Amino acid sequence: MEDNKVLQDESSNKISYPYVYAKYVSVSGPHAHLFTEDGEHFFTMNEKLKQAYPDAEFGTYIWAQRKFETSMFASCIFPNTSPYFSYRAFASAYNPLDIVSLPVKSAASNALSVLIGPNAYLNVPRSEFGTAIDYSSYKEGKIYKFQVVSIQQNEGKFEIRIRPVSVNEFDNAAASAYWIPSEDEIEKQLVIPSQTLARLKTEYSNIRKLEEVLGKEVSNPNLREFVIARYKEVLADHTLVSYKSGTGSYINVDLGFKDVNGVPMHADLKRSGDSGPFYMTQIAAADPSREMERFVYVDDWSKVTEELSALALKENWNFVNEKRGAGYLLKQYLRFNFYKARLDGEVYEEGDHAVFNTGLVDHQYDSIFCLLRPNRNLNDTHKHKYEIGYFACRGKGQNGKELNRLFAKFPKAPAYINSAQYQNIYFDTAKDLSCDYEHILTDNLKRLPFEYVTHSLSYDEKIQEFLRAKAPFKEYEEYIVERPELLRTLQNGLKSAVEDTIKRCEWNYKTAIPIYYSKTNSISLLLPLSLVGRKTDADCALVIERLANGNYQGQTILTLDMAYQDARQICRPDSDWLTVDAIEESEESEEGE
Repeated sequence: MEDNKVLQDESSNKISYPYVYAKYVSVSGPHAHLFTEDGEHFFTMNEKLKQAYPDAEFGTYIWAQRKFETSMFASCIFPNTSPYFSYRAFASAYNPLDIVSLPVKSAASNALSVLIGPNAYLNVPRSEFGTAIDYSSYKEGKIYKFQVVSIQQNEGKFEIRIRPVSVNEFDNAAASAYWIPSEDEIEKQLVIPSQTLARLKTEYSNIRKLEEVLGKEVSNPNLREFVIARYKEVLADHTLVSYKSGTGSYINVDLGFKDVNGVPMHADLKRSGDSGPFYMTQIAAADPSREMERFVYVDDWSKVTEELSALALKENWNFVNEKRGAGYLLKQYLRFNFYKARLDGEVYEEGDHAVFNTGLVDHQYDSIFCLLRPNRNLNDTHKHKYEIGYFACRGKGQNGKELNRLFAKFPKAPAYINSAQYQNIYFDTAKDLSCDYEHILTDNLKRLPFEYVTHSLSYDEKIQEFLRAKAPFKEYEEYIVERPELLRTLQNGLKSAVEDTIKRCEWNYKTAIPIYYSKTNSISLLLPLSLVGRKTDADCALVIERLANGNYQGQTILTLDMAYQDARQICRPDSDWLTVDAIEESEESEEGE
């Protein structure tokens, strides 16, 4: 009876917008800001929100309806709680085949109850799911995508059918590429291959750490149980990372403990095909280049690097050829800087915001901070907690003054070198240096100058044949690593270059450049290697580590762009052989790309 009266009183009012289920995110002055799962931004007067929803807090989901739109967001009002208005608004706004995001009210054994407005819901029978969608993964209170099947209106009554859709069913390539499996899917489909477990058990320190964390033997069922439990935790915290590489799509899970060097340990999960099981491919040290994206949503890296470089003391952040685009070097610097800041406990959180020190300064040498604000892009697949707000110096300009209001204490820049490590930034040429030439040549042959490889081995007929055919380097690599005599030739040339480098360091101690090696959370040194052309030039760099006995171990080689990136993390290199203006970006990136 009440609904009929509403129908009579309101029949002349055209409803052009549906009710939206939006998250109460923040308050700016008198305005309250709401965001939907699909990234729509609404605002209203905070006083009116509190009147309509007196118990609303940040993070609460509430129902609202558009009032008017601007180019960026919409004003909203709060709806009448009569179910009729919800049905009519939905029927007026949507057409069959439209995709909508709706919350599940309840989940029974045979159907879902899905809200389309306050006190208005639709029943979705289990038969609407088909075979491609896991019915059991739909949980009460969670928001999911549904497609409108049909809408019929008859004498003030509405018959509306909706059906669930999977991520792959609608046109969102980014979301489908980085789709996140549910708790149930991981629990049912996680596989730990025997070879992965066997490889892990060869890493003595890691396996001891795992035993300590598990409190029992590292076996397949024990490890699987632990990874599933941890996956559920990071899924709830929205701190998963997904990425693509040449070998497929991966999900990266922070396992919640650190190795003996204080580096966070992570597990990589790779899905077999579009719907196959998830295989754990490795447990390893965190990839620093991806840690920032674990906590912070970055919509456009080019805008971020442009803003930061404009504020910072003038510096060239681009290699000569810019293969990965302008600002790539600054992007990598900021990502690694955030990783080290978190490792040092120098990311400060207060209320809904966080801040970290970028390690860069403005033209007056004042520290530049990065403010992280609540993530307003709630349509991003991972639902990160933060997004980048702005860069500012304390007390300078409007942003800098807001920083001072938001935070009582400010973090220090990441500490890469302390007093205990001073001896590690100087290369003592009186000590012995041994190199792992086998690793350098068999695992990183492509980092050597192409001219050096082909000229040194030009006596070999097959190498000459590759040159005439302009063969890809992979063919050279596969041929060379299987022939000890060719490897010996290249090793002899490397040894000669290392001897020349030691002499160069004796002449000028600044030749050796310190770098931060993130995988062991330690300081190493870079030495220039001249393999082609003049001995005063450098074609690549040798990474050496100081051992406890004072001698040195040559670990690997880096291309010059990789070397500069690692060196710049500590400070801008003051060097006669490693300058960004003269370096071309190589095909290979050291980490994260």
